Amino acid sequence: MSAEVIAIIIATATLLVTLGGGALAGFAWIVNRMDRIAENASAETRALAAKTEQALAETRALAQRTDEGFAQVRADTQALAARTDQGFAQMRSELQGVRSRLDLVYVELKADVVEMKVAVARMEGPKRTLIVPR
Repeated sequence: MSAEVIAIIIATATLLVTLGGGALAGFAWIVNRMDRIAENASAETRALAAKTEQALAETRALAQRTDEGFAQVRADTQALAARTDQGFAQMRSELQGVRSRLDLVYVELKADVVEMKVAVARMEGPKRTLIVPR
């Protein structure tokens, strides 16, 4: 083998080692970059998960306060309904009393009207006949 062939073989081997090293360095850079992106993505995912948990806790607290508010409104409504029912019951009993008194007054007035009719009839005397016998 001549010196030229050996130089070509050494140059080719050097070229292969250089290209292989470059490819290996490029592959290492890609792997490193993917690891950094994965770490950033997992950190962002953890931050979003923490924010989501905080929002969920706030939502649960708001739901609890809303439920308590509804329970208070329900209790107030039931108390108001009970007072209203009591007022209606009292009004019914008062109306029953008024109705019974009105019935008594009606009976008395009816008797008075009958007496008035009789008195008027007595004052007017018998009916006049329109046909007079000859």
